[in-house]
Amino acid sequence: MKKAQQGFTLIELMIVVAIIGILAAIAIPQYQNYVLRTNGASAVSQLAAAKTQMTLNAQEGVALCTGVSVTCAADARRITSTAVGGVSARLTLAADNSSWTCEVTPATAASSTCTGVASF
Repeated sequence: MKKAQQGFTLIELMIVVAIIGILAAIAIPQYQNYVLRTNGASAVSQLAAAKTQMTLNAQEGVALCTGVSVTCAADARRITSTAVGGVSARLTLAADNSSWTCEVTPATAASSTCTGVASF
């Protein structure tokens, strides 16, 4: 009577380790990109209330930074927020108060919620 196989061979274990390594090499960078984009979206969403307040201030003719809860620049046309992971978003109000320009730093964190110019 032959003895039954009792475990895995070294080559089988090495193949499994190689497959896990390949999957990790693909998954980890994708996860890091996902986290970066999520932080960018979070930074932009933090600006939503401030954008609304500044728009109302512009229409009512009061100081633009009045009642704004995030960092408002000295020129009163730019608001900035920072999310987890050092991602920051900045909205700049056009000189004629007609549109916003959105910028996310680093640029790879930008999502569809912050692209180009958005009118009121």
